[in-house]
Amino acid sequence: FHQDPQPEWLVIESTYTEGQDITTLAWLPRSHRPKYRNMLPTTRLSLSLWDKHQTKSWPSEYPSPAMKLQALTTLIPYFNAKTWTSHGVTHLHQLLDKGNLISFERLQTEYQVPKTLLFSHIQIKSWFHKYHPPKAQPEQSTQLSTAEQMCLQTKPPNKPMSQLYHEITRKAYLTKPSFIAAWELDLNMKLTDTQWLHIFSANKNLKMCASHVEISRKILYRWHIVPTKLKRINAHPQVNAGDAWTNQEPHTTSGGHALKLYPFGHKSPN
Repeated sequence: FHQDPQPEWLVIESTYTEGQDITTLAWLPRSHRPKYRNMLPTTRLSLSLWDKHQTKSWPSEYPSPAMKLQALTTLIPYFNAKTWTSHGVTHLHQLLDKGNLISFERLQTEYQVPKTLLFSHIQIKSWFHKYHPPKAQPEQSTQLSTAEQMCLQTKPPNKPMSQLYHEITRKAYLTKPSFIAAWELDLNMKLTDTQWLHIFSANKNLKMCASHVEISRKILYRWHIVPTKLKRINAHPQVNAGDAWTNQEPHTTSGGHALKLYPFGHKSPN
């Protein structure tokens, strides 16, 4: 979204999607996205993962303010985005003010767009109002998702992968997932939804660092440590949950340094 010029692999992929690259197609919902017969598998996979996490982790209204005007060439017949972009109007949010489209006269003042774009502005207005009718009382401000904010920043965000990883995992598993049954089987007990929410809440506040978050997820979600393996760390374990806060000496077994043992359903002392 921020590299200029585009990396070569993006240019290659766009040749198989009629010149539309991933950054243009990403903000088009799947139902509005053109069907490209020759789309490369890597492009298809990238868009599939984007759709999955956009729905769950950073939902946004359609059309998104982060949408490139180039995307409108696939939605509006005979729409020409080149003149807009040549005058610095590249994204939909530049045409919006508190949820409403700004007037063509204002665009002429702010971006010096030529009069020849008046018909194009009417096209955009007709398309936009199908989804967002004009508001008598404009919004105070437009609420953008984390992904929208990151994509619209003028400079690349700091540690974008860590930010996105945190956003993806931030809302995950607020209800007890089905695979926690493996823990219940090993522990010979049944966790209530309230107990699971407490465990998840303690776990999700471990660290903001993506690598630490991943370690804690692997421990809690049975990828590294299960109760039978915990016996190698502690020969007489209690019924326990993972917790990263500990004043004891760190364990050396895989992932064990991130564990502190305390009974399920009890509050962490910290």
